[in-house]
Formats: sequence, structure tokens, C-alpha cells
Amino acid sequence: MRFTDDLKARVSKAQKRIVLPETNSRRVLKAAERVLADGFAKIILIGSEEQIHKDAEKFQITLEGAEIIDPATYGRMDELCAYFAKRREKKGMTPEKAREIMLNNYTMFACGILALGDADGVVSGAATTSADVIRAGLQVIGPKPGNKTVSSAFILITNTPQYGDNGILVLGDCGVIPDPTAEQLADIATMCVDRARRTVQILNPKVAMLSYSTKGSGSGGSVDVVREAVEILKSRNVDFEFDGEIQADAAIVPEVGANKAPGSKVAGHANILIFPSLDAANIGYKLVQRFANATALGPLVQGLAKPVLDLSRGASAEDVADVVAVCCSDAIAVDKENEKISLSAKTLLPTQWEVARATIKAGDVLEGVVRNTTAFGAFVEVLPDVEGLVHISQISHERVTNVEDVLKKGDKVTVKVLEFDFENERLSLSIKELLEKPVKEEVKEEAEYDTSYLKDEDTSFNLGDKFKDIEL
Repeated sequence: MRFTDDLKARVSKAQKRIVLPETNSRRVLKAAERVLADGFAKIILIGSEEQIHKDAEKFQITLEGAEIIDPATYGRMDELCAYFAKRREKKGMTPEKAREIMLNNYTMFACGILALGDADGVVSGAATTSADVIRAGLQVIGPKPGNKTVSSAFILITNTPQYGDNGILVLGDCGVIPDPTAEQLADIATMCVDRARRTVQILNPKVAMLSYSTKGSGSGGSVDVVREAVEILKSRNVDFEFDGEIQADAAIVPEVGANKAPGSKVAGHANILIFPSLDAANIGYKLVQRFANATALGPLVQGLAKPVLDLSRGASAEDVADVVAVCCSDAIAVDKENEKISLSAKTLLPTQWEVARATIKAGDVLEGVVRNTTAFGAFVEVLPDVEGLVHISQISHERVTNVEDVLKKGDKVTVKVLEFDFENERLSLSIKELLEKPVKEEVKEEAEYDTSYLKDEDTSFNLGDKFKDIEL
């Protein structure tokens, strides 16, 4: 089962309403058909109902079950225009100007109905520039309260399980900030960790702050910014492993990491890569995507009050459908945050996770049942409504390439608790720890690497400012 299949299964119960405004795109209409067929979300399409059905018929696409909203006949248009005019009044916005924008810019309109609560998320960018998508998100929705940085991330799904988290990496910032400051890099790292935990369910995030230098092998202004970002993360006492400055090969290849950054807890094992600039990030992910035939989901905008997710204009219909699933996950997270805010101080009955906190600790051996399997492991229920992940690397001492070859839904298993993250309701479990380790002769070979080239490493960056015209 692909990562995205598991994600769709996790979000399907919520049935979030996701807006696809680019109804002039065959890929978007095809993605809507996929989502509706899979049934993990409700789809809202923007435009003329007659034209959308005409295009769907031409492309032989079935849109049964989709809601269509035409801005020209939207019942809350006066309310939406008043809201947008008020929000942008310092920029000279009037209800009349707002109406013209909302009638003609479908991405703006999609963000508008999201702001009014008639939708739970927006996915756009297949036929719209990233600048226009992000502008709509910033101007209509705005940043999350208290948040100073809006950035983006890519979820990179590769066929190389030796890298990242069983072949999956989170990359940032690939779409928003051309030349991030040290503080912005630290913010991006934190948001990408949240993305990795929430969307990808990476239980042990390891963040590499990338550079052309590793631990002083190079110098220059861009290196200094990365080093400063690392110091800022240290001062924040974040709850994840990070290291930098570090080169990309040292970040993901264990042998190179051990050579270039000995003693690092991240080097060679990073699953989250933070790039020093938009140039490096955008070029890097696209090269990997094409050369490695990897799936790149994004750019997934982070830091807005409600989910507005961008797409690469090269995204396939399948990619768009996958990003819809990510958008559902983000919308669920927003709901949880709002629930926390709205909770009163009244005494509540303990939740199942609170019960688990009182009864489960690291090192405990528990009986459980496999409830689901994914490409990266199996979810085991150890208490009612309390599930933990047995990562694929923790199933057996022998290498496991396909989880379902070893574990199936409904199997009863004995597991050991490796880690209990109560705040994020995550249990890290192991079956391997309870199995007798096979006896085999160990042969150690010392690898030698020529590091002389590091002395003269240098590069330069020519940064653009694609988003300088975006007004907050």
C-alpha cells in the first residue's frame, strides 16, 4: 500500500470539503473524478455548471457527487465581498472591487468560500502560478494567528527505501521564500517537522539544515545564515533532532555522514531537508523527481490560518488527488487546533490516550492487533482506540521489503514500546526487539574517503524574488 493510500484511509472518515477552482483543466477534473470514486473527500468545483458538465462530457469524465458553485450565482457573494473589502481596506479595497475580483479570479473566490466556512480547504496551482495561489491565501485567508512565516514543503516519495523514512523525505522551503533569513529557516524547519509528523507520520524526525558546507568545510554568507538558524533552533529547545550546516550527501548517506560529520545524530539519517534558498530547493526537488522517477507532492503551503495548498503546474491528475488527501489532513489538524482553543475549563473524562499515558511507558511489552498495514510499517492497536506504529525496520532482524509479507490486518502480535509521544498521540513499537537476534559472523570493513576536495568548496547563489509583489 502506497503512503498516499494510507493517508486517504486516515482522512476518509472526516469527509472534508475541498475546493478545486481550476475547472478549465482536464487534469483537475480528472482528479475530482478520482477523489469522488475513492470517496475520501467531498469535492467543490468552481465555475459555470453548464460549462463544467460540457467539459466533463468532452473528456469522458464522471463528476457525479461533486458540488458546483458558480460565483455569478453564489448566495453569500455580498457577505464575501464585504469580508474581503474589510480585510483589505487599508489597501484601498472596496466591495465593488472585491466583487470584480471574486467573479473573475476563481482561486481568490475559492479562498473566499473557505474563509466563510463553506469549505474546508483549497487545492490550486495546476494551471495557476504559485505566486497567484499564495497571494490568494495570504490576502483572503491570512497567516495563522501568531505565525510570522509562511512557507511551503514538498513530500518526496522515492523508490529508495535506504534514504529518508523508508524512501520518503520532507523538503522545505521549495515555493515561497526566495532568500530566507536565519529565523525563517528555523521556522521552516519547525513547520516541516509538523508536516512530517502529521501528514507522513514520521515518528522520529531528523532535520538536516543543508548547505554547500559541512561543519566548517566551506565559508560565506549563506553558510553563516544556516549556522545561525541552527543556533536559533537550539535556543528554542525544540523536540526534534537537527544538525547543520551539512551537505546533502552527508545528510542522507550513512557512510558519507559518518565521514563528514562524525558523532552527528542526524548525518546519514535525515528525513527532513531544509534548503538554504528557494533556488536550491526548487532545483533540487525537480532533479530528484525526474531522475529518480519520484512523486513530489506540493508545494504544500504552511503557516496559513486555513489550508490552501499549491500544486506544481506539471502535476498529474493522480498528484492532484494525492494533494487533496494532504489538504484533508491539514483541515483535520485545523479542526483539532480550534477544538483546543474552544475547550472550557470543565472537568473532562479521561480520553483513551490519557488512559494510555497512565498505564503505558517505554519498555513495556504489550499484546495487540494489527489494524492496518502501510508501505512503511503496521499500525497495532494496544488499547481500545490507541494504536502505535511498528516501523518496517522494527518488524524483523531480517530485511523486510513488503510489510504484508510478514504482517496482515487482524494478526495478533506482541510488541515492545520504544517511545510514547503523548502530546502528539503517537506510540513507537517494535516486534524485532522481542525476537532473538540471529547469530552471524560480523565482518567490519573500514571505508576510506578522499576529503581533500572539501578544502576549496565554494559556490554562489543568484536568488530571485518571485514573490516580492505579494502584499500581506
